[in-house]
Order: sequence, then structure tokens, then C-alpha cells
Amino acid sequence: MPAAALAAGLLALLSLGCATAPGERWATAYEARLSGHAQRHSLSCEARAGCDLLAAHRIRAAEDEFLARLPRSSNPEEGFVGDVDGPGGRLPPEGYGVHAPPVAATLRSFGLSARAERGRDLAWLRAEVEAGRPVLVWLTPACRGSRRVTLRDASGRPFVAVPWEHAALVIGDRPGRIVYLDPAAGEAREADDVSFDAAWALFDRAAVSAAGPAAHGPPQGEGKGP
Repeated sequence: MPAAALAAGLLALLSLGCATAPGERWATAYEARLSGHAQRHSLSCEARAGCDLLAAHRIRAAEDEFLARLPRSSNPEEGFVGDVDGPGGRLPPEGYGVHAPPVAATLRSFGLSARAERGRDLAWLRAEVEAGRPVLVWLTPACRGSRRVTLRDASGRPFVAVPWEHAALVIGDRPGRIVYLDPAAGEAREADDVSFDAAWALFDRAAVSAAGPAAHGPPQGEGKGP
């Protein structure tokens, strides 16, 4: 093989090896655009993450406006449970939070085509974020361990709750790691696949997805969203 052709081939291989994966590009772009907005209340992580998902799709909403549209219930599958300013780590009927179906419905009220998901896996999650579609997921803070507890609401219907329930917006991935925007501090964090999936599994791998790429991706250099 001529030396020039060999050199060109080596350069091509090097450029492929140095290319940034789609999940990493999205994580970097969304972190620059969406980070810096911590939740306003001790238990408003779902509302803050919901506003971040709306902002990713070019829809502006205030966190308290999102909270006002969430239904209230003694069952987190039906609405927000308890005092949004209460202490963390509790179980219904004390201050707890809300699960995926009411959050998806509230997102739709803002005009976003959102859908509650359950029983998904990391392959699905990676495919979504690598296509530029952030996903709202249910975890525990820092993906630490917890337990599932079966309770009954005011009507006697059973539901599962998890102490230290938390929600976050997955914005990208890296090899062996998931990148998510944590509303507790308004900052991007990473978790290894095993720790992330174990925390996610406590909630039956519940999520809220939104159809369609986010306006072809956030432009480079764009400022932070709301």
C-alpha cells in the first residue's frame, strides 16, 4: 500500500476513535443549557425535572405552575402526595411526591407529547437519549439503596412506594454510565449502569418519555434554559 494511502487510513481510524458518541454530545449540550436550576421545594423534584424536560423541547414553564397543575391524591400513581415542603425520605400519606402517570398528564397539559412508561431497560433508555430525547426517570438520591413498600390509598387501592423517592432527567450517556440532571442541585451527575439500574428498578423502571427529537438538538453556545 502506498505510504500516502496508509497515512490517510490511519488518520481515518484515529478520527473514528476520537469521535464523541451521540449520548456524550447530548449530555454536554443539555448540561450547558439546562443546568443551574435547583428545585424550589424539598419534594418538588418531579416538577423541576418536568420543567427541565419541557425546556429541552422549547416549552417554558415555571416550577410552581407545574406543581399547581399536578393533581393531589393519597396515591402517587394518581397525584402528588403530601406537603411539597415536607422532609424527605417519608412514605404516604406523609410528604412523598408523585409517580409517572400524573407527571406525564401534566406535561401533556403544557403541549408536550409525553407518555408514562414502565418496565423499560437501559437499552431503551440509551436509545432515547442518544436520539436526543431526554427521559424523566424515578430513582433514589445518588442511586443509593432503599426498599419497596406496598401501601393502600384512601380508597383501599394498593400501590408501591419507595422511601427517598426521587426523580431526575436523563440527558445522555457515556460508556458504562448514565448522565442525568439532578433537580436537587440543578447539576448534571453520573452513575454507573449497575447502580443506576438498581435504583431505577425499585420503581419498576418507570419513566416519562417525549416523542420527537428536541427541535433538532440544542444549538451550540445557547444559554441556559428556564
